[in-house]
Amino acid sequence: MINFSRLLRSQSTIYVLMLLAFAAHIPAFNNSFQLSWDDGKFVVDNEFIRELSFSSVKKMFSLSLGIDYYHPFTTLAHAVVYKFWGLDPLPYHLLNVFFHLMNIWMVYKLVHYLANLTEVAILAAMIFALHPMHVESVAWVIELKDVMYAFFYLSSLLMYAKYARVGKLTYLFYCAILFVCSCLSKPAAVSLPVALLLLDYFIKGRIFFKDLLYKVPFFALSLFIALTTLKMQANVGALDMTPEFNSWQKPLLVSYSVMFYILKYFLPLNLSALHLYPSDQQALPLMFYLAPLGLIALIVILWKVKPLRKEILFGAAFFIVTTALMLQIVPAGMAIVSERYSYVSYIGISFIVSSLFFYYFNDHKRTGYIPVVISLLTVVLFASTWQRCKVWKDGVSLFTDVVAKNPKRDYPHYALGVAKGIKGDHNGALLSYNEAIAINPSNAEAYSNRGNAKMKIGGDVGSAILDYNKALELRPGYVNASFNRGLAREILKDVQGAEEDFYTTLKYDPGYTKAYFALGNMYGAMGKDSSAMVSFSRVLQAEPSSQEAYLKRGFSLYNLGQAQQACNDWEKARSLGNAEAAEYLSRYCK
Repeated sequence: MINFSRLLRSQSTIYVLMLLAFAAHIPAFNNSFQLSWDDGKFVVDNEFIRELSFSSVKKMFSLSLGIDYYHPFTTLAHAVVYKFWGLDPLPYHLLNVFFHLMNIWMVYKLVHYLANLTEVAILAAMIFALHPMHVESVAWVIELKDVMYAFFYLSSLLMYAKYARVGKLTYLFYCAILFVCSCLSKPAAVSLPVALLLLDYFIKGRIFFKDLLYKVPFFALSLFIALTTLKMQANVGALDMTPEFNSWQKPLLVSYSVMFYILKYFLPLNLSALHLYPSDQQALPLMFYLAPLGLIALIVILWKVKPLRKEILFGAAFFIVTTALMLQIVPAGMAIVSERYSYVSYIGISFIVSSLFFYYFNDHKRTGYIPVVISLLTVVLFASTWQRCKVWKDGVSLFTDVVAKNPKRDYPHYALGVAKGIKGDHNGALLSYNEAIAINPSNAEAYSNRGNAKMKIGGDVGSAILDYNKALELRPGYVNASFNRGLAREILKDVQGAEEDFYTTLKYDPGYTKAYFALGNMYGAMGKDSSAMVSFSRVLQAEPSSQEAYLKRGFSLYNLGQAQQACNDWEKARSLGNAEAAEYLSRYCK
């Protein structure tokens, strides 16, 4: 018979937990990329991971990439995976799970170092390993940044805890290096200096002036990363996606967010990849008004708990500190809360829960309940994580789940339409866009994408143009709509209208190279080879590795009598992997 008490006190149990966590995430290994939701932008279509060289790495660390987050370490890790395995999703998912397993180990080591009780560390690590709220961080490829930053973050905390206890400056140096690595993995790491102060309080019982002095470089880096991230998000319009709320409503939103994470810790039901802001900004749902009262009641209850006061204060403060930046105090995006934001912050709650659990059962001689409670909890969390991983199989599976949780909101239907379109189900996509428009007739993206779906289903060009017109009426300067209307007009032989749409697209977004490519194709078909050559050259200025642009420019150059330059372009296209170019080289470049 298994001696459960001995098992909880054995350090080897952590390896059993890591195996359980690996098994619970096995369904994720069958998942594909979330092409309709960030995996496409940051992995599959990310030109920065296609090359692994000094110049490409330098670009990854540049602060002017036009992205909404600064995470060069994550991009570099994806570039290494791409170098060896291309765009096979499995290695990317394996890398996420690997870091999750390392984080389980780090949670165990950190909690064990602070609590000095193996059973408390084991329980905290088990909850971290199998909590279904963490599936979003592990099963979503782009969230490598979450599990990677957490690894460096927890490692930095452990090094600082050792420094705080023994005073060896080497540990402080390691802490600083790991903090930099964490910041370069995800900007959420900027909360670490405050977490270090919490460690000072927990280990030493107070915070000395020297402790504050040593944190100055940490706070300086945090401020720089935070301001850089806000600037990046503002540049790409992420801050514009958030609904406007009155100043008196914002404390309600923050209180609701805090209570959401706490309640989902204990009751992780009705999980969703998207938790949207309330649709009516003037009249918030009742739960938002109840949230501050619930939060106050929780604080009072915790304050009245006399045992383990230091553990409770530390765990609660750690939870708040690591959640604070995600509470939409500075609103960004369309989601009021996100499940991935619980990945590190739940360690604070688990520290409290695990400490109180063993204090209560051991102190009151109820140790017989311990194996029953922990075994049941492990089974429930394992099953929940297993099922949740399946939801993340692909975009259609994910947003079908989101629609089921948010049937009366337009964005989930729109996102499901995008996912269906990517998989080639344009009829299904059309139905989803219809639903989105029925709920919100002002959704410009839904009109534009519905036009795309109509074009792909049966060439209903006239009806598609009406959808593009509506999208541009709702959002003047919407480049996707103007570009696709240009393609539709070209099909109807409205060359002047198509040309106007393509140039309008470039007026609002000079980097929209597809418009130059479309102009090149159109001019080439019209016999305007000089104009076509110029358009394809503009494509190559922005995308030097575009084999198709080299191929097409070669045609234009050949027709202009510049055979040698044409052959050079076809040779370049062939070297980039274009099989068609070889045919033209053999035919015209002997």
